[in-house]
Parts: sequence; C-alpha cells; structure tokens
Amino acid sequence: IPELTSINGANAQRVQLVGDGADVGAVYQLNSSNTEVGTFTTNDVGTLSLYMRSRTAYSGITGIDIRLVERDSAGVLGTQHVSADLKDLLTSSWKRCTVTATLADGDLSRASMKIFIKGIDENDTAEYETWGVQIQKSPFATSFIPTTTAALTRNKETLKYETAGNRTAATESCVVKLAPEY
Repeated sequence: IPELTSINGANAQRVQLVGDGADVGAVYQLNSSNTEVGTFTTNDVGTLSLYMRSRTAYSGITGIDIRLVERDSAGVLGTQHVSADLKDLLTSSWKRCTVTATLADGDLSRASMKIFIKGIDENDTAEYETWGVQIQKSPFATSFIPTTTAALTRNKETLKYETAGNRTAATESCVVKLAPEY
C-alpha cells in the first residue's frame, strides 16, 4: 500500500495509556468528530476504516475494538457497530481495520468513530497509533482520501488487469479470489 510508506510523526495519532490506581476493568475510548448533519439517512450502508498499529506489547488489557457510531442531527449517540477484537491482530506493522454496517436508527443523520480499549487495571499499558480515519457512505472501504476541513469526493476506483495471456477466449470465464485484510 504505497500511502503507508510515510505514515508517522504528525500524520499519525499516537495514544499512550497507563492504568492508574483507581482503574479496575476500566474502558478508555478515543472519539472522532461527527460527520456533517445529513451525511447519512436510515438504511444507508456505512464503512469506517482506519490504519492502526501497536507501538508496544499490551499489558493486562482485555480488548481493543473500533466502532462505527450512528448519531442524530444533534450528535446524540445511537447504535454502535463494533469490530472484532483487534488486540491480538495489531502488531508493529500498519493494518487496515474496518467496520461496515447498514445504519438503521430512525433519526440517523451523522456518524462518528470510537476506539475502545477495555479491561484496564492499575499499571496496565497500551500504546498504539492510528492514521487515515474515514467514514464513508459505502459498502466497502476505498483508498484513503486526504481531507482536512471539508469533505471531498473523487472518481470511482477502477480495477485494471492485463488480460493478454491471462484468459482463454474459448471459455470466457473469470475467477476472482478476494482476501480482505481483516
């Protein structure tokens, strides 16, 4: 993935967490801003995608997940669509993590992202980085769209594949194997 060759420093958000004496099974969360009002409506399919990596080995925590969160026009929390546990998947290499869901809340207007770190006790540690968070009205994650203050669109992505020597004209069948990252 070419855009991942320069992720670090100011381009990625680093989170360091150490449980304190009052923590017993605590949950910490990182929240994104909400999308604009009217971005989503009931029955839209939304996808949250981001790249994550662990900076150190986790100590004691019980899980990490990402959540695509439905919100109304005032930003009030609605249904949360939760990923599989990412704790054992995250290593020092960047991995793309996604959650896709049909958004069903009747008053849906916006969406946001949450990262949950669960089961934190005193002196438990977690350190990770995130990059390239996107929430899209799409049944799948697309390549990263760099934005800062306003939403952008781009042309649809097109898969191109050299056919010369890779097909039999008499058969004209196509077999595709797809292996999602996670």
